[in-house]
Amino acid sequence: MQVRTFLGTLAAGLSALVLAGCFGGGPDVGGSASSGGSSELPQWVTSPPSGDGFAYGVGSARVYADPASALTQAQDQARRELLKRLEVTVSGETVTKASRTTADGDSSITRSVMDTARSKVRETELTNIKVAETHVNRSEGMAYALVKLNRSQAELNLASRIEDLDARIAEVAERDSGGARLDRLKALMPALPLLAERKELLRKLQLVATMDPGHRLPAEFRDLESRIAGLLDSLVVVLQPRGESTRKMDSTLRKALSNEGVQVREGGSGDLTLRYEAGLRTVNRDDRTFVFADGNVTVLDRGGNVIDEFQERVKAGSVDAGVASDRAVGKLAEGLGKKLGSSLLESFERAAGRG
Repeated sequence: MQVRTFLGTLAAGLSALVLAGCFGGGPDVGGSASSGGSSELPQWVTSPPSGDGFAYGVGSARVYADPASALTQAQDQARRELLKRLEVTVSGETVTKASRTTADGDSSITRSVMDTARSKVRETELTNIKVAETHVNRSEGMAYALVKLNRSQAELNLASRIEDLDARIAEVAERDSGGARLDRLKALMPALPLLAERKELLRKLQLVATMDPGHRLPAEFRDLESRIAGLLDSLVVVLQPRGESTRKMDSTLRKALSNEGVQVREGGSGDLTLRYEAGLRTVNRDDRTFVFADGNVTVLDRGGNVIDEFQERVKAGSVDAGVASDRAVGKLAEGLGKKLGSSLLESFERAAGRG
């Protein structure tokens, strides 16, 4: 009988340990964890703390099989909620706008370069977000997490990163020694991804700061951006057809590139030469004409050195064959302008990395 009692007590103890491991363990949260069988929830679930120099976020997730997995999901949701709360509390006039500005330039080449630079920037993650509390409610099958961000620490971290970028941007700006447009662009364009990254860091800095954090874009950096856009807008591109493209095709492509804001010539000298082969293929279907336009391009600098090579393929349709052809050539010119812009930025970045 005593043996039976002992075994029963031991089994009960082991069961308690198993339950504690399932519902009280999980990820290393750096705060306190709790579990409960009743419907009562910690106060922070419905009323997060505030006003102590921290920003908070609460997340929840349903527990299906693994409480640890549910807690991880709840923590991820809490981080997203924290950022949402910060964005709501910051005035829209304070946060820098991501809308297009005059610094984006007039030509499709310039706009493509600026868009490519922005696309290279990853969203800045706040590394100071910590898990403060977790709770698993067994009766409801829900997991909850409270995360917090030390705003002053995050502000110092982001400000330091902006200052490091400022030094790198200033170093690039000093490379502009005048001379030919393309040489100046080779020296200055690596600053564009750095400027785009700086804008993203400033946006996050303005979110976490409790007061105006400063660190706005210096006037000399705005001038640098405008200088690069002006150089790109003023690039002279010489078209050099090859293969069996027709005179009408060449003229239409030149006009379409010109409409995209590109300074284009059919002969003579320029900053860049686009040696291209373009062709049109027509398909008639259901009383409509579809025109497929293909372009293969080699980009050369003034010295005849190959900068890059790329292809573009587009399609346009209309009941009128002439309209379909013009649309296809227009789309081809737009695509070539965009690819030329991103190609220039990437090739100049590679050259700067090798230097």
